[in-house]
Amino acid sequence: MVSAARESLTASPLPRVECKQLDSQDLSSIPDNYFTHSIMNFSIFTFVRPADAVRETYRTLRPGGLAVFTCWRRFAPVRIVHSAQEKIHPGRSLPMPMPNPQFLEEEVLQKVVEEGGFAEDNIKVIDKTLLIKDDENIAGLTTFMSGPMMAKAREGYTEAEELRWATEVKTSVTEEIKEYGGIKFEAYILLATK
Repeated sequence: MVSAARESLTASPLPRVECKQLDSQDLSSIPDNYFTHSIMNFSIFTFVRPADAVRETYRTLRPGGLAVFTCWRRFAPVRIVHSAQEKIHPGRSLPMPMPNPQFLEEEVLQKVVEEGGFAEDNIKVIDKTLLIKDDENIAGLTTFMSGPMMAKAREGYTEAEELRWATEVKTSVTEEIKEYGGIKFEAYILLATK
């Protein structure tokens, strides 16, 4: 993403745009009160030290600046992958591990954001439901769930079970669409002002 941003911004008429790859949990190279906006897009649950990332967001944000924290409440691929696992190993499969699943509950993120320095009165929560209905995006998500990014879900599978995987993912996608009218994602967004 950083490389793509560099390439597109190099050709852009925007003045002085700089792209860096940094550790969100340690932004010591960035001065205090630097950014007007900070966006943590569906990543807080991937951090080893999420509270440190929020503290660094708060520290580097200017007074009056806006931080945006997005998080899943329902991440459809995890449910679809588990459904496919169940079709291959009924009653024996565990859901594919997800880092820090406690962040599916907005109260957890709200608490971490407050511990990171943001005042409760300066936090607003917005809910968002996204229903993927178009064939192109459904096909892309199905390919994603069938491929190497979900290899952990197939750990220990026999060759015959591996061969069934793509078919069972497609079946589970069809069931999801039948139940919800598409592939259903639910997110919540915390808008926090410093």
